[in-house]
Amino acid sequence: MKKFIAIFILALLLTGSTGCGKPHRRLPADKLALTVRFFRSIEAADPAAAARQGRKLYAMDPRQDFILRLISIQESNEAVGNAQKLIRQGRINEALPIVAAAAKQYSHNRTLVSTYPKLTQLRNAETLLAAMNRARTASAMRGARIAARAGLSRNLTPSLKDHLAKYEKLEQDTARKENEKLQDAGKKAADAARQSMTADRQREEAEQKFQQNTSEKTAEGERVRRDAGSVPFEPSEQPAEKPEK
Repeated sequence: MKKFIAIFILALLLTGSTGCGKPHRRLPADKLALTVRFFRSIEAADPAAAARQGRKLYAMDPRQDFILRLISIQESNEAVGNAQKLIRQGRINEALPIVAAAAKQYSHNRTLVSTYPKLTQLRNAETLLAAMNRARTASAMRGARIAARAGLSRNLTPSLKDHLAKYEKLEQDTARKENEKLQDAGKKAADAARQSMTADRQREEAEQKFQQNTSEKTAEGERVRRDAGSVPFEPSEQPAEKPEK
């Protein structure tokens, strides 16, 4: 289709008619060569060269409005290309003003118009992804994942979606391990409480037994004392004195 349009436009340049129905004279060789280079640059997806050649071509014949429209398209494509180079180099902050200015000037270019909000989000991508890496608890991981997904909603590429899906699985595994630890800690606490209650009961029983033994011994001693007091006193026999010689 692009090739057909180029051939059609070229034919118009070569054989177009004037307003009064008279044919144009054929193009000069330099203009013809420039026209061919212009469309070849468009076909080769070289917007910088195409825009440069288109401006020269338009200067030769300002009546060709469609050339002016093609120049605008190529200039906007050039802006996209320049921004993409910066993005690939990680220089998003430098790409933003280029895209913003181009999107305002070439509002017909949907790629430019849609790229600016994407770049705005990408500027925060490093911070959002770093927060995901720093998260250690399941709740913190969930919050970081939700924030990243919302903050990069315009840049949900297949690779990013896959990364978020794997991260969510890791988040679920972390939650499961945390729950297991919590249950284990609860079980240990319950076991410790039971052991403490058993030890308290054993101490209480030992103390009660000690008090009971003490009371029994005290009562027995009291009985012995009373029994000893009721026995009549009998003097012991004294040996007979020997007569004096």
